[in-house]
Amino acid sequence: MKGMYKFILSIASLFCVAILSESCGTRRDLRPLVKSVILQKNVYKSRVPLLVKKAYYNGSPATDLRDFYIMPNSEYYKRQGTIQTVSLSNGVSQVTTTTETTSVPPVTTETKVEVIPDPITYPLASVTAEKSNNTSSRIVYYDAEGFSTDFFLRYTVVLDEGDNKYIRLLPCTQFSTSTPTNIEFSNSCNASPNPSDFIFQVAKKDLLPASHYLASSALIGKLVTLPVRVRKQYWSDNNTEIQGAFSAGVTFGYRIKLGNNPYKTKYISIIPYGAGISQQKYFRVLPDAGNKISEKSDEFAVTYYTGGIAWEFDKFNIGLFLGKDKMFGSLRDWAYQDKWWWGIGIGYDIFK
Repeated sequence: MKGMYKFILSIASLFCVAILSESCGTRRDLRPLVKSVILQKNVYKSRVPLLVKKAYYNGSPATDLRDFYIMPNSEYYKRQGTIQTVSLSNGVSQVTTTTETTSVPPVTTETKVEVIPDPITYPLASVTAEKSNNTSSRIVYYDAEGFSTDFFLRYTVVLDEGDNKYIRLLPCTQFSTSTPTNIEFSNSCNASPNPSDFIFQVAKKDLLPASHYLASSALIGKLVTLPVRVRKQYWSDNNTEIQGAFSAGVTFGYRIKLGNNPYKTKYISIIPYGAGISQQKYFRVLPDAGNKISEKSDEFAVTYYTGGIAWEFDKFNIGLFLGKDKMFGSLRDWAYQDKWWWGIGIGYDIFK
C-alpha cells in the first residue's frame, strides 16, 4: 500500500507542477485556471493580439461596437525591433536604422539615415566591404525585446455559432488605461469594469493557431487501452507477472499543454479516475495445497479504478497507470481480486 500512496502522491505532484508551470507559478493566476479546468471547460490562449467585439454584458447585448484587442500577455505591447542596413555606393557609405515599435493598434516605424566615411570601421558592421561602384546592402543588426512567457491571458469558449465564437476571459485582466480598446493582464482580479464580465465575439477567420491554442482541457469520456499490466504474485514470494490482454476503458481527467508554442502539441494528461473491462485468466490460490493455483480459464474482469499520467506529443502518447480489478459471482475468489496492478500504455491518438 505504501507504494500505491507514493504513486498517487507522485501523480498529484506532477499535476501541480504541470499546472504551476503552465500558469506561471503565480497564485492569483492559478485560481481561475484551476476553476475553469474543474468546471470542465477548455482553456485557450493566444500569442498575438486577438481582435474581438463586445457581445453581451450581464445577459444584455453590448452597445459598445468598437474593436478591442485582447493582448497575449503583460509584455507584448513593449515589443520593439531594430534593423540596420549598411549600404555602399560609389565609394559613399551609409547606415539606415529602422526602429519598429508594436502598439496595438497600430504599428509605428521610424527610419534614420546616417552617412559614415567607411563601413569597415562602423562597430555594428559585421561584414567587410571594399569601396567600389557597386551597391550592396545587408542587415547587420536586429534586436527585439523578448516576449514574456508569463501572465498569458486565457479564455474559454462559451458558444460556437455560425462564423463566430463567443468567449469569456478568465479573471485578472483589465481595460488598458493608455489604450482603452486594449485588454491586458492585471495584477488585480477585481478591475472595474472587469473584462471577464463581458462575452466577446471573435470571428473564426481570426482564430489562427497562434491566436487560439489549447492551454488545458478536461478529458471527458476518452477511451484508453492498457495492453500490458504488471502484477505481484503475493502467494509466490511476490514474483512479478507481466500480463498482455485485451482491455478497454473510459478515463476522466485533465490535459495540460506544455510550453507556449502553438504549433507544437505536447501535453501532460492527468487521469485521476477511469474504469473499464479487461480479459483475464481466472484462477484461485489453494492454501491447503501449499499455495498452488487452480486451473486457469478465460474470463472478463471489471476495472473499477484506474489512474495515471501520460505524456502526449503530436498523436502519440505513453503513460503509466495504476488500478484494481474484480470479478463477480462464483469468480469472486479470483487470485487478483481487488489487488493493485500497474501498467504501461502506449498508443496513437488515444486521448484525442
